[in-house]
Order: sequence, then structure tokens, then C-alpha cells
Amino acid sequence: MRVERTPLPIWSALFNFLIPDHAADAFSPPRLSEPSLCDWLSEWLLGGLSHWDAEHFLFIAEHGYLYEHNFAFFPVYPLSVRAVAEVTLWPLQGLLCLRSRLLLSAVFLNALLSVLAAAVLYELGCVVLRCRRMAFLSAVLFCLTPANVFMTAAYSESMFAFLVFTAMLQLEKGQSWTSGLLFSLAAGVRSNGVINTGFLIYSQSKDLALELQAGAGTVMKLPNVWRQLFCFAASVVLMSAGVFFPFALFQSYAYLRFCNPDTGSEHAVPRPLLQLAVDKGYRLAAVNGVKPVWCSQGLPVVYSYIQDVYWNVGFLRYFEPKQVPNFLLAAPVTVLGSWATWFYLTANPQYCLMLGLVRRKNEGRKGEDSDKPVDGFRCFSVFVYVVHATALLAFGILCMHVQVLTRFLGSSTPILYWFSAHLLQNYEPLLWKEGTAIQTAASLSEKPSVGSSFLGSHLTLAIPIIGGVLFFFVISCLLQTSFRDPGILPRATPSEAADLEKRIDSMGTSTYRPPARTMEVVINKYVVKLKYCYTCKMFRPPRTSHCSVCDNCVERFDHHCPWVGNCVGKRNYRYFYAFILSLSFLTAFIFACVVTHLTLRFHTYLVASNLTTNEDPPCKAVSFPPVLPAMARNHQVQKAKLAEQAERYEDMADFMKAVVEHGDELSNEERNLLSVAYKNVVGCQRSAWRVISSIEHKTEEGDDKAQLVNEYREKVEGELKDVCNIVLGLLDKYLIKKASDAESKVFYLKMKGDYFRYLAEVATGDERKDTIENAQKAYQEAMDISKKEMQPTNPIRLGLALNFSVFHYEIANTPEQAIALAKTTFDEAMGDLHTLSEDSYKDSTLIMQLLRDNLTLWTAECAGEDAGEAGEEPKN
Repeated sequence: MRVERTPLPIWSALFNFLIPDHAADAFSPPRLSEPSLCDWLSEWLLGGLSHWDAEHFLFIAEHGYLYEHNFAFFPVYPLSVRAVAEVTLWPLQGLLCLRSRLLLSAVFLNALLSVLAAAVLYELGCVVLRCRRMAFLSAVLFCLTPANVFMTAAYSESMFAFLVFTAMLQLEKGQSWTSGLLFSLAAGVRSNGVINTGFLIYSQSKDLALELQAGAGTVMKLPNVWRQLFCFAASVVLMSAGVFFPFALFQSYAYLRFCNPDTGSEHAVPRPLLQLAVDKGYRLAAVNGVKPVWCSQGLPVVYSYIQDVYWNVGFLRYFEPKQVPNFLLAAPVTVLGSWATWFYLTANPQYCLMLGLVRRKNEGRKGEDSDKPVDGFRCFSVFVYVVHATALLAFGILCMHVQVLTRFLGSSTPILYWFSAHLLQNYEPLLWKEGTAIQTAASLSEKPSVGSSFLGSHLTLAIPIIGGVLFFFVISCLLQTSFRDPGILPRATPSEAADLEKRIDSMGTSTYRPPARTMEVVINKYVVKLKYCYTCKMFRPPRTSHCSVCDNCVERFDHHCPWVGNCVGKRNYRYFYAFILSLSFLTAFIFACVVTHLTLRFHTYLVASNLTTNEDPPCKAVSFPPVLPAMARNHQVQKAKLAEQAERYEDMADFMKAVVEHGDELSNEERNLLSVAYKNVVGCQRSAWRVISSIEHKTEEGDDKAQLVNEYREKVEGELKDVCNIVLGLLDKYLIKKASDAESKVFYLKMKGDYFRYLAEVATGDERKDTIENAQKAYQEAMDISKKEMQPTNPIRLGLALNFSVFHYEIANTPEQAIALAKTTFDEAMGDLHTLSEDSYKDSTLIMQLLRDNLTLWTAECAGEDAGEAGEEPKN
């Protein structure tokens, strides 16, 4: 990801050499040592990366905080640059002065940190967005950011971005204290790092809210509630203090430097730097015992004073007519950030109104029956990042110099990159993935298309290749025709023109005046008459004409072409003919591609709209000959897919039952269709059983309604048991026996355990005990196989662990085993997260999130029960 930034130092060196520096009234301290040849070379190569704020950082790294306005720049970055220069570049101290080594170390350090920041941004996007493709696009966009030069120059943006993104990633992984430490370091790099305290506060607030909501259905003891509130307050205070500590420590150091009259620091300042302070009016630390004004303030904060006095930073101070160009410069990032905020608010209005502190619908359920949350930029996990980016954007527009908004946001929040990746993935045709005919037709009506990419994927890759070659050939011929000399003949000099006029006058006679402006010459034994050009003052060679547009004589002149902006003559006519011919071919090629494209797209539209010939009308019963069993099997699968789209899951289950009874091993798609069909059928019956059971518990025994409710519950139980027994019969008779690989066998054994678990929910007495044992046996067999044959991040293994832990918690009533299994599975998967493939990444991360949600919920419930039991224990 560093390839595209490699040319930056080269371009910087080139433009630094060709273009003189702008004479701005910026900080430019004198050099205290005579530069050597190596110093001059390093300055020539990297000097373009050491201007403006970079001068301050390099000056601080070399001389410390000497001037008052240096305290606008925080110390972690210059200290790191000095450490790299003194340790890593120590062998170069004989060749380079300290300032050159600092510049070199700053560039190298930023090169390393920007690469690490891109890698961490990718990992953060994978965890938050749950979409590796969008995460990769975000990392690429980070490498292509308009603030690219600031990520390479001696600025603190690269270090700040790396620390902030890493802290966010650790917080997403549940490492709150590690995240707080990294946020604290980031606050020592840039002042806006203190706002990251909001991430820690929000994380703790959300955990507290979820714990309280998890215990809302149980009787919570008041001491337990107070304990949770105390832990929340203590963690918030400690984490916030840790983040603000570098800022407070830095302000205290400034107070000691400038407000203590006994520092005597002026004696240690080199004379050139003292003279610079006199010339520019810079304030040195406690010179002659004079204290700055801010030392007498109630809260002596030098940073706010410097921003106010030196840079005129304040609320609405930049809203002046002369700053309109700077606002236009910041307009793109402002529009992008505002668009991202508005897009997210309109996508999740209810969630935003509740500040994300309520349990979502899918969080309130446990196990495999949860609704899948939205992935990508719309997902709920992005909420806190949107709030953070919006706060930074509003502060930057209202209180800062808006021209720095691009690098300010580009190094502080991932939202710009995530939203840009979202736009690219959804609206950039070159990044689309071709799907089914229906998806293709939808893209025809919703998104613009690029014909060459469509034809290239549906016909042959030669089409875009031929089109590209023809296009570049046409452009090259056009450039050659336009900029090549067509054969212009030089005009006669004044002396040559005078001599020629004398010769022409001498050719005249007394009977014919003026003399003829022609001259006959012999070329290859042929007499050729040359014509005289009155403008160029010369006799033109054969087939040479004077162009009235260019006002030049052109050898073998054909015409002046206004479309190429040049004459067509002896030296460029071949390129002109090639341009005309290739352009004709390209036009014909484009026309043919358009016709083909429209034809294919129209056929796709007909297929998606079901307007083509229906080979199997639904009104006619289709009988399959016994010699074509595969066709009948495939027909059942297609009908199952159709039933799924119509949400007729009972029909879908019947179709897939016929496929299973056909006897062949199921493919992955057919296996998933079978699971979806019966899960929806049994899911409706389980929901009905819960509702009726709840009504039965609320109905009094002597009520006439009780008998009716009891009979109806038994009917629903019978239907539920029938469905579960059908599935278990298919598993034992066909599916488990024919499973040829470990993944299929684990899937079917997990499915077997699930349906025994469903039976255990409604069973009683010895029947329930036997059912629980059967479910335990099936789950355990599947778990043993998965540990030997499958990776910890395999979605089937994760789903097995999720369902098995739910079984332990809800059916077997062993919450300790449920929590241990869920935690072990989650930790193992987090350790091997980098091994996930693109296809299984979304499913695996979703199941991991469900495991983490269950862990939070179960841990809170168990803690509440323990506290309750302790409260009821009698006193001795």
C-alpha cells in the first residue's frame, strides 16, 4: 500500500529544484552549522518536506521548546523523531548534521507509520464494517488521500492516524485499557486527541446500558445496581484522566518554562536564535523575568492562548470574505463528511435517536435464529464513528482554519474512507461483481454501466483490450499530428530577401514591368517552375504552399486541419492518415459494441422480468421420465428456491425432502436450502408454542378456557414434534451417512443437535431427559470432528459452538459451560481472524458478534444471580 506514495519524495525534490519557494512570513529559523555536501544533498532531496509546520517539529526536535509559539505543537512526535535520529541514524552523524538527520528520520518514520496506519485501518474496517472488500477499499483510499503529502512530510498526521486507528481497533476487540493507553499517546501527538475520550465513555456507557437491560427481566438487587454504577463511574474517570493526562502535563511544562522567573533559559539560547526572536518578536521562556499574559489567567493554558494570539483561531473568526478561496478548498471534504453523516442518520434514524444504547432486535435473541445485522457503512457499529467525525467537522468549520480540514479529518477519523469506499462499492461500475440475471437487471435500472466491462465479462476479454488499444493508438496519432512540425520552411532573412529582390528586378525588361515572380529550375532533367512567396520572401519548392492560418510556407502542404490545430504536410501526413483510419475503426467498433450491449441487456431484462418463453408452465403438471432422475432432482431444487422467494416454507420443505430422498449427497447450496426450509417451518411452530404456553400459564386452572388452551398447545406440540422427527429421520437415514467430508458431517450433526434441542423445549419428564442426552451426544460428536478437521474461524464450526453454548445455557441449565465454550471459541477465532477467506468472512464475523453478545448477556445475568444469592444468605 506504499507503492503510490513512493514517488512523493521524488516529486518533492523535483519541484523543490524547479519552483522557487513562496516568500511567506512563516517560521524559518537559521541553520547553526555549516552544511556539508551531504547536508546540501539531503536538503535538495527532502527540503520540500520540511516547510510550514514541519519547520516547527524539526526545530523542537533539535532545540526543544524555545519560543512560546512552539507550544502549539505537541511533543510526542518531535521526541520520536529525535530518538530515531539519535539511535537509528547515529552512524550518519559524521556525514550529516543533526538537522539533516532529523529531517531524514522524520520522513522515514512517517513512511513506516503511514503504512502501519493503512494496515490497521484495514483491520478496523474488517471488524466494524464486517466487509473485507470495503475495508480494503478504505485502506487504499487512505493511501490515496488528498492529505498524502502531509503523511510523508515532517508532520504528525501519520503518527496520530496510526495511534488513533490502533486504539479504535483495540476498543472494538474489547481491550478498553489498552485502547485508553493508545488514545493517551495520541493526545500527546495532537491536541484533538483528547476528543477521543468519547469513544471510551461511549463504550463503557453502552456496556452499562446493555447490562441493565439484560437484568431488566429479573429482580435486580439495589447493591448490585450500585456496584455496576460505581464500576462505570470509576472506569470512565480513570480512562478520561489517562487521555487528558498528556495534555495537562504538557501545559504544566509550559507553565514552568514561561511563568517561572528563575529558569534563566536565555543564557543557553544560541545567539542566532536570540536574534531571530528579536527580529520576529518571538517570546522566549522567562527572559528577564517577564511573564506572559496567560500566566496570570485563572486556568493558565498556553495552547489556547497561542491559538488565539498567534494564529487567530476562534469561533467564526475565519468567516471573512477574503477566506472564500480557503472555504472552496475545504468544500470537497466538507461535502463528503456532511453527506456521510446525513446518509447514516437517514439509514438508521431510530438507532441514532436512542444513541445506540438500546438492545437491537437481533441482540435480544440468542443463537442462530437472530436476524442478521446490516453490513457495511449502514451497520450499527459505525454510529460512534459518525458522531466523532461530525463533531470534528463542525469544530473544524466553525473554529479552525478551514484549509487544514482535509488533513485534520483524514488523520483523525476513518469515516471519510469508509463512506468513500461505500460509494465506490455501490456506485462505481468497475468495482461491481456480476451476479444473477435479476441482479444484472437491477443494476441496469439503478446504476450506470460501462459497456466494455459488461461485454468483457459476458463475451470475451478481447473486447475491452481491443477498445483500449485502438483508443490509445488514436490518441497517439492525434498528438503526433498536432505537435509534429508539418514541414515549415524558414523565411528569408532581411539580407536574403534584399538580394532576391535585386535579382528579380534585374530579370525585368523595358517592355514588361514588373518582372515575373517565377523561376525555372531543372530537377532530374525536368524543368520545374518555382513560385515566389511575397510573405516569406522566397521561391517555394514544388508542392509547397503558404498556409493563411499559420502564415508559413509548408512543404507538400495538403490543408490546415482545425480539428488537430495544425497543418498537414510532409512530416506529419502519415500520422494524419493513421489518425483518420484508426478513428474510423474505433467509431465502428464503439457502434458495434453499443448495439451488442443493448441486445444483451435487453435479453437480460426479459429474463429478469420473466417475459421469455416459459418452458415449464406452472399450471401444467410435469411428469419426469425415470431415465432422467437428475432433471427431476434439479426441478425440485428450483421449485424450492421459488417457494423461498414466495415465503412458502412448508412447500419449500416438501421440495427439499424429495431432493434428500432422491439419495444423492447434497451440495452446499442444497444443504442450505434444506436448513432454511425446516428452520422457518419449525420456527413458526416454536413461536406459536411459546405464545400458547404463556397464555396457559396465565389462565387459571378452573377456568373453562384452560382446557381449550391445553388442547391447542398439545396440537401445536404434536405438529412441532412431527416436523422435528421428519428432519431427524432424514438426517439419520440419508444425510449423515452420505456426508463425504468433515464440513458436511459437522453441519448435519449440528442440525441433528438443533432439532433434538427443539424437542427438548417442549418435552417433559424422562422424554426431556432422553432428548437432552441425544442433543448433547450429537453436538459433542460434531464438536470433536470440527476441532480436528476445521479452522477456528470456519463459520460452520463457529455456528456449532454458538448453538451448543445456547443448548448449555437454555436447555441443559449449565451456564458455566455455556460461557466457557462461547469465550474459548471467540478467543480462538479472534486469534486466527487473518486466515479468513473473502467468502466466509461476513458469516464468521457475524457469528463472532453473536457469541460476544451472548457472553455479555450471560455474564451480566450470572453476575446478577450471584449477587442475589449472596444477598439472601442468612447471617451467622
